[in-house]
Amino acid sequence: MSKSTKILSWIAIIGQIFFVLWLTLLGFLWENYSPISQMMSEIGAINSPYSNLMQFSGFSLLGLTWTCFSILLYLKLYDNWAKLIGILLIFISSISMFLVGFYPCDAFCENISNTGQMHSLLAIISNLAFVFGMIFIQINLYKSQIFSKNEIKLFLIFTIIANLLSPLLMFKQIEPILGLIQRMGIFIPILWSILISKKLLGSKI
Repeated sequence: MSKSTKILSWIAIIGQIFFVLWLTLLGFLWENYSPISQMMSEIGAINSPYSNLMQFSGFSLLGLTWTCFSILLYLKLYDNWAKLIGILLIFISSISMFLVGFYPCDAFCENISNTGQMHSLLAIISNLAFVFGMIFIQINLYKSQIFSKNEIKLFLIFTIIANLLSPLLMFKQIEPILGLIQRMGIFIPILWSILISKKLLGSKI
């Protein structure tokens, strides 16, 4: 493995772990904030005491991390058009997530302003692009010589769960656990990409 791909692998691993820890810490520090019922974006909303910290050190930094991950996938996995579509979707997701950092939620994420609506649009694009990107990459992993059959099955489970969770956010019935569902919806793709990055880090191919 070249030095550049090692660096990209480590950025993808460390950057995403940092996001999860940073999100958890800021939510813990904000008095009366509930990670079960409240969305992640509320930590970056204009009424949050940690707005800039969440927006730039959280969302935008995660976007940059995903950009490195998409480049890593291109360098190590790209060998057909289906994989390229998956990689491009994750790249689009990364750019959208980076831009989320520049468009905070309105207060309590009741997005009425142009900035708040742009936040919602970019977040939706980022989520959908990533989970659909997982599908296109997943269907091609079976031909890969890098991953074992058990690893591919595990990645398939993550891909299915991530795609099932995504539409749940549209239903009002889940409002009491909205924050939990949203976190699962991003933590599972993060775990998927961390495990892939870790495997590529140790690959000689």
